[in-house]
Amino acid sequence: MPCNAVATVRAQIKQGLMEALKREPKALEAIKALIIQLTGQRAELLGGSRTEARFVVGGRSVTINFVTGGVVVSGGWDRARNEVLAQQISQGLSIIAGGLLQQRVKAALQRRGYQITGTTIAPNRAMVLSVEL
Repeated sequence: MPCNAVATVRAQIKQGLMEALKREPKALEAIKALIIQLTGQRAELLGGSRTEARFVVGGRSVTINFVTGGVVVSGGWDRARNEVLAQQISQGLSIIAGGLLQQRVKAALQRRGYQITGTTIAPNRAMVLSVEL
C-alpha cells in the first residue's frame, strides 16, 4: 500500500560521513574530479589511504589529509590558497558523503524487502524515495 508521508531526519554526522567516504572505493576519483573542478587544472591521483590522498595538480604535488571535521591541504600553493581549497574540498566532500549515505539508506531499505517505486533528487540534493510499504 503506498504511503505519501514524508519523513525527514537531520543529524550532524560529518565525522561518520567522512569515515564512510574514505572506505568508498570511488571516493578518491570523486576527490580528483572535485579538485579539477575547483582548480581548473589537470589532476592525477598518485595514491591514497584512509588518512590522506596524494595528487599532482597542474604540475604541483598536493597532499590532502583527512582530519576530524574536514581536510588539510599541503603543498601545491601558498598557505592562503591551500586553506581556501581545503574549505572548498571539505564542502564538496560533505555533499559527496551525503549522497553516499543516501545510497546506503536506499540499499538498506531494499535489503529489508521494501520496494522502491521511485527515486528523485530534490533541489537541495536530497534523495527522495517512494517506497511501497
